[in-house]
Amino acid sequence: MKNCFKHGGIILALIMLMTMQFTFAFASDGQNTSVVGAGKGQIVILHTNDVHSRVDDKLGYASVKGWKDYFQAQGSTVLLLDAGDSLHGYPIANLGQGENIVEIMNAVGYTAMTPGNHDFNYGIKRLLELKKEMTFDLLSANLTAENGSTVLSPSKLYEQNGVKIGIIGISTPETATKTNPDNVKGYSFNESSMADQIQTQIDKLEKEGADYIIGLGHLGMDKESAPFRSIDIIEKLHGLDIFIDGHSHTTLENGQLVKDKDGHNVVLAQTGNYMDNIGKVTIDNGRITASLIKEARTDAAIKNLVDDKKTEIQPMLDTVVAKTEVELDGEREPGVRTKETNLGDLAADAIKYAAGADIALTNGGGIRTSIKQGNITYGDLNSVFPFGNTVVTIEIKGKDLLAALEHGTKNCPEASGGFPQVSGLSFEINTAASQNRVQNVKIGDAALDLNKSYKLATNDFTQAGGDGYTMLAEYVKTGEYGALDEALVNYIQKTLKGAVDKNYAAPQGRITMTAQNKTETVEYTDITKHWAKSSIINVVDKGLFKGTDSNKFSPNGSMTRAMFITTLGRLQGVDTSAYTASSFSDVNIQNWYGGYVEWASEKGIASGEGVSSAENKPYFAPDRPITREEMAVILMKYCDSIGEGPKGEWAVRLDYTDLNQMSQWANEGIMYCSMKGYISGYTDGSFAPKKTATRAEVAAILDRFISRNNEKTQ
Repeated sequence: MKNCFKHGGIILALIMLMTMQFTFAFASDGQNTSVVGAGKGQIVILHTNDVHSRVDDKLGYASVKGWKDYFQAQGSTVLLLDAGDSLHGYPIANLGQGENIVEIMNAVGYTAMTPGNHDFNYGIKRLLELKKEMTFDLLSANLTAENGSTVLSPSKLYEQNGVKIGIIGISTPETATKTNPDNVKGYSFNESSMADQIQTQIDKLEKEGADYIIGLGHLGMDKESAPFRSIDIIEKLHGLDIFIDGHSHTTLENGQLVKDKDGHNVVLAQTGNYMDNIGKVTIDNGRITASLIKEARTDAAIKNLVDDKKTEIQPMLDTVVAKTEVELDGEREPGVRTKETNLGDLAADAIKYAAGADIALTNGGGIRTSIKQGNITYGDLNSVFPFGNTVVTIEIKGKDLLAALEHGTKNCPEASGGFPQVSGLSFEINTAASQNRVQNVKIGDAALDLNKSYKLATNDFTQAGGDGYTMLAEYVKTGEYGALDEALVNYIQKTLKGAVDKNYAAPQGRITMTAQNKTETVEYTDITKHWAKSSIINVVDKGLFKGTDSNKFSPNGSMTRAMFITTLGRLQGVDTSAYTASSFSDVNIQNWYGGYVEWASEKGIASGEGVSSAENKPYFAPDRPITREEMAVILMKYCDSIGEGPKGEWAVRLDYTDLNQMSQWANEGIMYCSMKGYISGYTDGSFAPKKTATRAEVAAILDRFISRNNEKTQ
C-alpha cells in the first residue's frame, strides 16, 4: 500500500476480511482516556460542527476552550476548526444576526471555519460583514460570485513548530436550497466543478510544502446529499489526509476511513451536533487517529462571556406569550422530518390562519425543537422557528401541489428536512411504492382537482425552492404575512384563546402512511400452491412486479432483460421522467421499460449487446429472456451502484455441480450473489447458468435482497 500520510512515514494498518467487509484498526482514545498521550510533538486538531448556536448545551464553547488550553499546556500543537452551521439557530445568535457567536468563537480561539448552509441564513452580505469581525479564517474553495471570483479564501497553510498543515474550506452545493435561495442569489457553489476546485487547492498546498492537508467541509453523509457527500468528494480527490465534516449531524466515534482516488486512506471525522461531543484528531509521528471528547473541561472566562450574552437577551426571551396543555413534538427523527406531529399540525394551522389560505405546507426541517407543557415564551417560539422565515402565499395548481407532496415525501420513511407538515389537506403515502406514492389527496373533504388553483400558504424558504421544492418557486408570491414565530403566537392567542388545548394532544390524522401496494395479490389464481408464493406477494405489494393479467402472475414465465432491469429500477425508486431519449437502437424511451433501461446503462448496471449498423447505436435486446448467470452479474452491478457491491480482493468457493458450464465473465457475479444468499442453486446441486430465469425466481431473489438489507440496517 502506498503511504497516504505525508509526515513520518507511518501508515494506518487495515485488515481485509474475505467476506468483503472491512474492519479498520483506529487508535481510540475513548471516553475516559481522551487526554492520554497528549504531549509535546503531537498535533491535535480539535473540531466542532453543527453547533447551531448551542453555546452552552452539553459541552459548550467553555469546554472547547478548556480542552484547547489543556492540550497546548501538554506541549501539543493545537488547531481548532469548525465545519459550519454555528452562526444561526437560537436567539443568542439570531437577535444579533450572528455577532454574539463570532465574539464567543474569537474568544475561544478558533483557527478556521467553513460556512454551513445555515450560516448564510442572514444573507451572504451579512456573512461577509461577520467575517470582518472574525479573528479566525473563513474558508471556502467552491463559493464564487457571478463573475467566477472566489468570495472567501479557498485555503490556508498554517505552520507551527516546524509542521505545515494546509486547510481547505468546502461548502455544500445544497446551500442553494437549504438556506433561503434569495440569501445566496447571484452566487454559485459550483457543484459540477467543486472537486476540481478542491484538487487545485490540494496541489497548491502540496507545492507550498504542506506536511498534512485537511478538507474542512460542510457536506455530510446523508443519502439525500449525494453526490456531494464527503465520501463522494473524497473518492474524486488525491492528496487529502483528513476530512473534518459537518451537515449530516453524524457521530463518528473513531472516525471512518474512506479511500481516495488513488486508493489511499483519508480519515473522515464528524462529531454529531449541538456540542454533544468535541472532535479530536491526533497526528503522532505520522499516525492519524480520530476520537471524540465527551467530558467537560470548563474555561471560566468563556463561561462568563456566554452567561453575559445570555443575560443581555433574557428579558425578551422570558416574556410569556401563550401556554400549552400538551407537549408539542418538534423532534428531528422520529419527528417532524419523518411523520406528521402535533407541533407540525399547529405550525401549519398557524401559517394557514395568518394568510387566510385554503391550505398550508411547511417543511419539517424548519421546525427545530419541541415545546414542553406549560408556559410558552418568546424564546420557545424563536427556538421552534429560528431562521427568521416569513409566511407567504402563492396560487398553485393542483397538479403542482401533488408534485410538491410527492417531492416532500420521496424519502419516507427515512428522514428529510423537506417532509411536509400540512393544514387544510390530507393524504396517504404508500412507502412501498417507487412512484406515485402520494394517494387520496383531499382538500378539506373534497378530492384534489389537478386543474384547480388553490391558495397555498407556506414559508418563504420553501416558496423560493428551498429543500428542493422547485415547483413552488415557479409561482409568484401573492402575499407576505410576517414572521413564522409571530404567526404561531397570533394563532394561539386569537384562535386558541391563548392556550394550546388537548385538541392538539396528538397528530390529527392528516398524513397516513402505509407500506402496501394496492394490488390484491391473493387474487392471483396461479400462485396458490407455488413455492415462491410469499415472495411474489411481497414484491408485488412493494410495487416491483405486476401480474400478467387481472388474476394471473405467470410465475413460471420467462423474465426478459427489460423486465429484470425494470424491477431493479422500481426497487431503487428511479424517476424515469428524467430520461427523455434512448441511447439504444431497439429501445423506445416511451415504453414502460425505456427509462429504466437508460438508467441501468448510465449507472453501469447493464450494457448493450452490439451496434446497429443502420443507426450506429448499440442495441439492448430488451425482450430477450435473461439467463441466470446474466441475472447474477446485473444484480451484482446493481449492488455495486448503491455501494453494496464487492470491494477489494476476494474469492468464494462454489460447489455447484455444473461449474464448467458457467461463462468466465459471470464467475464474479455468481460468486457474489451466492455468497450474499441472493441466488441459490437447485436441489440437484446445479446452478444452471444458461437457463432462463423465471418470474418466480426473480421475485424470490428480490425478496431475499430486500429482507437481508433490512436486517443489516436494523
